[in-house]
Amino acid sequence: MDTGSPSGLLNNEPYAYIKNTLAELEAIHQNHQLAELNISLELKHAGDAHQGAVWHRKVKVVQSNTSLLQRFLRLFTTEGRKQRRQHHEAAALFRGQLWELLQTEKAPDSLKKQVIQAVENGVLPFLKESECKTIISSKDTILINPKERKIIREAAGFLKKELSGLLSRLPRVTLEDSREVLKAYYQLIILSPELLPDEHKAHEAISKLGKHFRNTRQSVGFTDLKDTIALSVLHDIREKLSLEEYQQLTKRIGNVFTYPYSPRQRPLRDALNLIFNNGLGSSSVQGHPRELVSAKDLALLKDSYQGLFFRYSRIHRLEENLLADGCAVAARISRLPSELRTLDLDRVTQDFQQYESLRRTLSAENQDQDQEFKELEARCKTHRALIAEGRAALLHVQLNQGRRWELNLLLEGIGKANIYGTDSEHNQQMFKKLLDLAQLRGPQVDLAQLDWIIAQNKKANRHPNVAIEGAGPTGLMLAFTQFQEGANVSVFEKRSTAYNRLQVVRLDPKWMDMLKFYLGEHYYDLFGENGQAGKGMVRADGLGEKAGEIVTHRLEEALNHRLADLMARNYDHTSQRDNPQKNRLERLAAYEMTRVEAGEQGYTVQAKYHPGNDPSPFANGKKKPPAGYQKPEATLTRPVDLVICAGGNGVCQHSCRLNLSGFA
Repeated sequence: MDTGSPSGLLNNEPYAYIKNTLAELEAIHQNHQLAELNISLELKHAGDAHQGAVWHRKVKVVQSNTSLLQRFLRLFTTEGRKQRRQHHEAAALFRGQLWELLQTEKAPDSLKKQVIQAVENGVLPFLKESECKTIISSKDTILINPKERKIIREAAGFLKKELSGLLSRLPRVTLEDSREVLKAYYQLIILSPELLPDEHKAHEAISKLGKHFRNTRQSVGFTDLKDTIALSVLHDIREKLSLEEYQQLTKRIGNVFTYPYSPRQRPLRDALNLIFNNGLGSSSVQGHPRELVSAKDLALLKDSYQGLFFRYSRIHRLEENLLADGCAVAARISRLPSELRTLDLDRVTQDFQQYESLRRTLSAENQDQDQEFKELEARCKTHRALIAEGRAALLHVQLNQGRRWELNLLLEGIGKANIYGTDSEHNQQMFKKLLDLAQLRGPQVDLAQLDWIIAQNKKANRHPNVAIEGAGPTGLMLAFTQFQEGANVSVFEKRSTAYNRLQVVRLDPKWMDMLKFYLGEHYYDLFGENGQAGKGMVRADGLGEKAGEIVTHRLEEALNHRLADLMARNYDHTSQRDNPQKNRLERLAAYEMTRVEAGEQGYTVQAKYHPGNDPSPFANGKKKPPAGYQKPEATLTRPVDLVICAGGNGVCQHSCRLNLSGFA
């Protein structure tokens, strides 16, 4: 039987006919009598010749006055068999009409409710038992709004098309390969679980995927992916529905924190718990986007609470945490120089451009005599100090409160923070300015970062001696941060700087924030700018996380160049080029840390020189050394208060015979 879209749907007649037929059946049912259906007549609508056999024919209700005996005898007569065929054909016709009505978005919900109620009351005895169960179990789906129905239809179609293909590719399936299938699965589970009964192959498929990822040691990643996708599906549904429609959905689902959980409640519980764990638990060191609470997340929680999803107290605690972190950021902002609040970034950019232009055209003598240039140079120096202070404050926020909240939501928390002596609106404006400062570029901004790090070193109350074993990415980054905190830093590395490590390192978002601050212009050489490619790449994975990927050697190369810039700038500031023991920052290539010893003056670290690893052409005899060249010492010593092992694979523990009793 063809149940294609009927021409009768274009007018009200089919709906009135169905409604009247249901009323007749209900009346007979209430009188405890039997009803039979016969085909009444053909409807003459335009286009009937090209339509199926459902809507262009009617059925009529006939009250059965025959006794049980008469109906039994009809089984053995030609006329009786003919009547039965007519009744069966009419019943099949009406079933098709009912199914067509329930599936179309054009039919009124009131009539659909009437059909469902008739099924529940047993008014339609000609429906099969399986059909009645399907209609009753699917009533939520039948009566949902068109927006939900569209999501369901697309998800069901995608799952039917892609699921078997995904399973056929096992075990070559990656987490990213399974993303879209999981999304369609959770859309159906949340919106229309009756379409995925217990015996549905989708459940078995998800189970097989879970087993596959456990066998390949990716079970944690698979769990994270499922929770993140379930949360993204919730966001997508909430954005497409009105608030009233979404709350109607939550009421149908019920309380997701009440045991036992239904199949549709479990992914919802895990997704919403993900938000709570991110906002109430300990913040992640990496600060992955999937671990940050966004303004959308907080709105989703509140809207779900209105639909009786879960308790309000946890939302209140979440907002308290946001307010506390907003206060911490506001306090940090309030300590910034007042001049930064009124700093005109357009004027700063113009001054920097003019300064660079004059510096290239004026000779050194003219620079000293040109009053306009000297005033411009003074202004640029002031600009640099303010810019570096602001960018440092932003990095502090990114590495602390920014590990829990997205910056846009944190901005809302700053607006609600009430810090004595500050204005919340001004603090918000100041935070926006910090975000703008992070976008400034150029040699003057680059120089500002170096000068700020050196100034921080000088301001420190104590200057402990720190020895870092290993000059990989971690060791080199530690050199920047330890020196910034006031330490005298010596980096020891057995390898040459020319050592080529071809492994690809993956950098989480907080590493990227630190690299952007400490590398300056070198950052853009690594990761490109304005769509231009760099030596590495930044891309988003299936969890929505933007991370960097680069060959380890390229990252070490950039960090080494930047550290050399800082070392040169430090010597210029302190005039201690010949005395590295004071305000010390040095990278010692071809020196292997071998021993830490205690003496009368404190601890010292010893390092052995490997001439074959020295990148200097003078050390290897490739070039004649200049006059005054000092050959590297075979054994080098440095005072030390703290040793940091950053060589990996336990190198420090195996290569150094440490005597650290009482070492602090």
